[in-house]
Amino acid sequence: MTTPQDPEHRPQQEPYATPAPPPPQSEQPAGYQSTGYQPAGYPSTGYPAGGGYPTPERDVPGAAPRTAPKQVRISFWLWLATAALITVLAVAALLIMLANPQAVVDIAKQNGGSQGLTDEQLRTGLVAFQVFFTVAAVVVAGLLVFFAVKARAGRPWARTWLNVTGIVALLLSMFGFTLLSLLVVVPLVAAVFLLYTPASKEYFEAAKRLG
Repeated sequence: MTTPQDPEHRPQQEPYATPAPPPPQSEQPAGYQSTGYQPAGYPSTGYPAGGGYPTPERDVPGAAPRTAPKQVRISFWLWLATAALITVLAVAALLIMLANPQAVVDIAKQNGGSQGLTDEQLRTGLVAFQVFFTVAAVVVAGLLVFFAVKARAGRPWARTWLNVTGIVALLLSMFGFTLLSLLVVVPLVAAVFLLYTPASKEYFEAAKRLG
């Protein structure tokens, strides 16, 4: 059996093949590389691990130490001790005088401090003076605490004012007391000395450079 021939002798055409589906395209927008998108101008490295921003715990190069040196910290506690001793001694002297003012009057007379005044006048004057002295001691103690806190934070001016206030505190303790004044003199002198050690000087100078 023969196949009928095309009278016009046209070549037989191959059947159309189904085109292959296009390769799957990424859903990423144009310009986004598979290795990671980096905006122009931002380097791939250079940020420290952990977020890229310096944390408060990290020291900035050239900055003052975040923690005061040991000498400054010890000086701080000595200033607090000095302030507490001044306050305690002044208040104790006032309470003793108020509890037995006549004994104070008798002591003043024995030392020739009456100067023709009556006992009542002498008593009133001594009590008034002791009240003024106690208030002054409390104010000086408060200033010592304030300047000590600032000095521990690295404020150079606080160290200068501690010297001035410390001299006033020393005069108050020497004027109002005798052997008990040594309780104020010893920590006060030690506190001043520690603020001028090499480590303390470096700490304050670094803070001063930073403004």
